[in-house]
Amino acid sequence: MKTFTFQKDQFSRLFPFYILLDESMVMQSCGQTIQKVFGQCEHNEFTDWFTLERPNTTTCTFEGLQKISNQVAVFRSTKRTDFVLRGQVEFLAEENHLLLLLTPWFDSVETVLKNNLTLDDFSLHDSTIDLLHVLKTHEITTSDMKELLIKVKEQKDELKQLSLIVEDSVNSILVTDDEGRVEWVNKAFFNITGYTLAEVKGKKPGQILQGKQTSKDTIQYLKSQIHHKQPFSCEILNYHKNGTPYWIRLSGQPLFNKDGVVTRFFGMQEDITKEKQANEKLTESENRLAALIVNLQTGILLENENREVLLANQKFCSMFGLDSSPDKLMGSLSALEEYKS
Repeated sequence: MKTFTFQKDQFSRLFPFYILLDESMVMQSCGQTIQKVFGQCEHNEFTDWFTLERPNTTTCTFEGLQKISNQVAVFRSTKRTDFVLRGQVEFLAEENHLLLLLTPWFDSVETVLKNNLTLDDFSLHDSTIDLLHVLKTHEITTSDMKELLIKVKEQKDELKQLSLIVEDSVNSILVTDDEGRVEWVNKAFFNITGYTLAEVKGKKPGQILQGKQTSKDTIQYLKSQIHHKQPFSCEILNYHKNGTPYWIRLSGQPLFNKDGVVTRFFGMQEDITKEKQANEKLTESENRLAALIVNLQTGILLENENREVLLANQKFCSMFGLDSSPDKLMGSLSALEEYKS
């Protein structure tokens, strides 16, 4: 049978981390990378440089190592405790030597760099570096995934908080598709309109909420803004489910996707019925007061800080012999200067 023979340099290139021990556990020969890492270790006691970590059922003696030739052996350097070698032990019967075919057991690419090792320090068939690259890629991917998951969780938490705020808002909130058909409404929408989401979903709000006294001009304005994908703001008279009219201040914004295309509208309705009623009462009161003043038999003239007429009655015009009616006096008082003392 033909046998293989290698020169020491050849063998060192194939197994740059090998160690050859004699029966006295003296290192007779070492691979080129072992010597690069530890310096001149040949002819030194193996146990002065390394300890056996696995298997822990045997001792680090010639006989002990001979017994584990069919097992994976792990050795740790006593000179550099972060340097671990893993491999197998072969007994060479003719020379009565032990051949340790080893490779570093690194847990990261950083450890390789820390020990000043390069690709040239490993045999071409050694997959250690490839595995470390895979591990590093996996770590990076895992790290990126963790960061992504954290960000997603943070965004979900923020959205949850926002949704709670929107859901509990006193103003009516609704989201429609790009054509204005309802997709979602909050609780306040029901409180203001009397309609549930199930009753309005897929429908345009105007079809349900607008009535005979709703301004046609305002309806046309809203239709035009939505058709042209533009924001809108207005006050409009709507009708509750029970038929009661109410006023809202309505504002809406188009929502765009990443391509700049409008996909939805976000709308907010504020019930201003009480505000409207208060303004109407104030106007009525002002009108009554104005009518009272106009019909008084005492001349009345009211002007502001700029000496502009705010109100006058016919008696005032008669008293000063003015040809103008009270309405025509509104504005400048220059025509009355001659009567001022």
